[in-house]
Amino acid sequence: MVTYECGTSKLLSAVAEPLLHALGPEPRDFQGSDFLARLNGVREELSGPPWRDLCRDFLTSQGICLDEFALDRFRLRGVAPGADNIPAAAAAFYAHRDVWYANPQSQINLWVPLHDVSRQNSFGFYPDLFDEPVENDSEGFDYGQFQAGGGFQSTARTLVHPRWLASDQPAPPYAVELRAGELLLFSAAHLHRSLPNRSGRIRFSLDMRLVHRGDEAAGLGAPNCDNRSRGSVLGDYTW
Repeated sequence: MVTYECGTSKLLSAVAEPLLHALGPEPRDFQGSDFLARLNGVREELSGPPWRDLCRDFLTSQGICLDEFALDRFRLRGVAPGADNIPAAAAAFYAHRDVWYANPQSQINLWVPLHDVSRQNSFGFYPDLFDEPVENDSEGFDYGQFQAGGGFQSTARTLVHPRWLASDQPAPPYAVELRAGELLLFSAAHLHRSLPNRSGRIRFSLDMRLVHRGDEAAGLGAPNCDNRSRGSVLGDYTW
């Protein structure tokens, strides 16, 4: 895991305006029952060419040669207080490795909070289990079936969301604490989970995933200690 300050101010400013328009002057305090519908509207607004160009410019400014990487798009996330008590949202709080979702072992995740985050409203890692196998159900995950069933936007309980199956899971020993606009990079192989939001306000963040094509072709990446998922997300990383 690597954390550092970077030039994310333009990204955050670009997100702020549509959030204000959709959720009011204090987006983090929005309490309407249509929160997810409004958030999805903002996500749709941020899918256009101007946002894409801004994100690509940001990645280039960080020294990333876009031709060398397979890129997912930046995604806007919103976690409301108490969301962990909603049955349909349970999978968002499972402890997991992203590679269990058919992500490459060479994948690097980028995460940027839109505001300061602490243990009350972020997520946590289990660094000691990075290369230690844990009991999980990733063998039940097939990326093609997952996408055909609606993917992460689906509320169907028939879709497999791989998770750590241990019944006595401890709290993550490392919880993310960042200032607004700081950038966290971490391997898709890290075992981690979202923490319940106890801050009283909605947590907004941006994240994306990237894979160096050369590393992937050479079989370089984090050790695969327990990933048994099927398929690959790389066919969709053309953004």
